[in-house]
Amino acid sequence: MRRIIPILIAVLVVQVALTLYTWSGDRNSDDLGKPLASFKTSEIDHITLIDGDKGELTLVKKGVDWIMPHHFETRADGNRITAFIKKISLLKSGWPVATTDSAATRFQVAGDQFKVKIVLSGGDKEMMTLYLGDSAGVRSAYLRIKDSSDIYRSSLASYNFPTDPDKWLDSSILQQDVKNINAIKCNDFTISRKNDGFTLQDADNQEVDTSAAKKLFSTLANLIPDTVLGMKKEPSYNLASPELKITAKMKDGSSREYVFGKREKKADGYVLKISDQKLFFKISKGRISNLLTASRETLAKKKSSAKKTDSVD
Repeated sequence: MRRIIPILIAVLVVQVALTLYTWSGDRNSDDLGKPLASFKTSEIDHITLIDGDKGELTLVKKGVDWIMPHHFETRADGNRITAFIKKISLLKSGWPVATTDSAATRFQVAGDQFKVKIVLSGGDKEMMTLYLGDSAGVRSAYLRIKDSSDIYRSSLASYNFPTDPDKWLDSSILQQDVKNINAIKCNDFTISRKNDGFTLQDADNQEVDTSAAKKLFSTLANLIPDTVLGMKKEPSYNLASPELKITAKMKDGSSREYVFGKREKKADGYVLKISDQKLFFKISKGRISNLLTASRETLAKKKSSAKKTDSVD
């Protein structure tokens, strides 16, 4: 038995060496840890995402902004895009977990079978194409670079690259500096910003609830849409008889109208049309609840009639 053990160990060593050789081929160990990407992040101005169900999304950089040209040219989240380009540029090579065509299919990183295909381009030149496949752990997926048989465990996750344009929508697309809004006319009231406070029109015996007023102005200045519905007005938006209409007087003297239509019962949320925007947006009720319930009563409080009296010793 003692004579057999050294033989078994020797066989095991040979098997491990053969396995490493099979995986590495003529690969130089000096290549380990080198970047998989050969582009500069500033060169990338065109990204195509394709999922396994053949859904596709294109992101294009115009000036300093990223847009979705096939989704009404809506502005995309540039910070998120810049972050993932940088993450891809920092991917390093290592020992592959597999190199065969059958493994590529099994891990779903093959050219015709993948979870997500990412194509990064600069100008008219394709800089890098990679395939993300099955999960390889927490926030990790198997990865293969186009024209390479090497399959790696990566620090990327396929669910972070959806082809749904709403997932890439710049949430600040409707936002502005709240100080640009001088006054709001809504329902039965008009409230104006005055110095560091607010005044309520025709409120002789009422003071403004500063906290409620600040929240009202802040909500209008920081609207976050859920979806871009397009440029065509539909009857189902009910904008002809809106649920709410707000006119904002801007700091530069202009006016901006916000019209909220309650969608048909089968559809959630509200439709928003802003006078200086071509697009129609869907916005959830929770994001505008205090606008919907705003009234003179919610903004005003009776002036205190109590007078201060000197204390008597």
